[in-house]
Amino acid sequence: MEFVLPLFLLILAAATGGILAKLAKLPPLLGYIVGGLVFGTVVPPAVRNIARLSEVGTILLLFSIGLELSLSKLSKFFKIAIFGATAQIVAVSLISFFVLKALGIEVIPAIILSAGFSLSSTALVVKVLSDRGEIDTLHGGVMTAWLLVQDLAVVPMMVILTGSTVVALTKSFIVIVIAIILGKSLVPFLIHKIALTNSRELLVLTSITLALGVAVVTYLFGVSPALGAFLAGIAISDTQEHHAVFAEIRPLRDLFVALFFVSLGFLISPSVLVSKFGFIIFLAFGVLLLKSIVVFLVTAAFGFRGRSAVAASMGLSQIGEFALVIYSSALVSVSFSRPAKKFYQRVVFWKTISLFVVTAE
Repeated sequence: MEFVLPLFLLILAAATGGILAKLAKLPPLLGYIVGGLVFGTVVPPAVRNIARLSEVGTILLLFSIGLELSLSKLSKFFKIAIFGATAQIVAVSLISFFVLKALGIEVIPAIILSAGFSLSSTALVVKVLSDRGEIDTLHGGVMTAWLLVQDLAVVPMMVILTGSTVVALTKSFIVIVIAIILGKSLVPFLIHKIALTNSRELLVLTSITLALGVAVVTYLFGVSPALGAFLAGIAISDTQEHHAVFAEIRPLRDLFVALFFVSLGFLISPSVLVSKFGFIIFLAFGVLLLKSIVVFLVTAAFGFRGRSAVAASMGLSQIGEFALVIYSSALVSVSFSRPAKKFYQRVVFWKTISLFVVTAE
């Protein structure tokens, strides 16, 4: 029961929050986060530890999105994804840096924090797009390709900001290339052979093994495990069996994604949220506004106007989960002053508030 009870409480938080959100005609994701916030104040530490299982949610979510896409579809957005996302990352980072400096944050922490501000939440955006059936729309394609470039940008960011070596960066890109090559040659053959056995269990087990396996391998080489799972999904997307794989893993994916957003609620300390609420709200909406304007201007410059530009600007305006990964790694390898550490803790709240705003839209 040491494992079952914490898992039950975690699922109870997700179910309770999701049901209440539905009754209030709000997106379930908001309910999951609020459920994590409320339950996080009363549950034992064991529940917080078991919440690490929620990482599987982001892996399966990105894997399933990869199943619904293909490199041929993403290639249509190559120009805006590469150059547009790069321009957005640079612009948001520079503006955020000067704002943080004006607020009294030291140079190195300001660089690290501003780089994190430039990233958006892949898990949130693809979940919302999937729920709304907008993955295959124009703005859905733009945002998905844009997020893919942002996730790739995390690799050099981690290398530069945490003092890693150039060798680590080289290894990261090599493993991505190898994953793509093997994915287009070996994975479709393997999935087809498993499908011929007419065993749903084997198809599910093989698919999840591929998703988690590629995620682990890419993680060992310093690449985001979610990105590795996304590549695994893309590798299967061109097979005849990709619809069957998606249908089989979807219930498991939805469960772990719910747990992921509950775990985000655990990060919020109600006492700090109440005491610094005005300041947190001000800066959270400041980041949302800055990123919305930058993304809108960039997408418009690349010829995407109207609903596509507005949807992309609003959808990519929040702070992503990879920002927290960068901050956590930097706290270990970089010397932060006490004010900078307090500022970092407030970023967790900004991220969560930005999730609320974007999901509610």
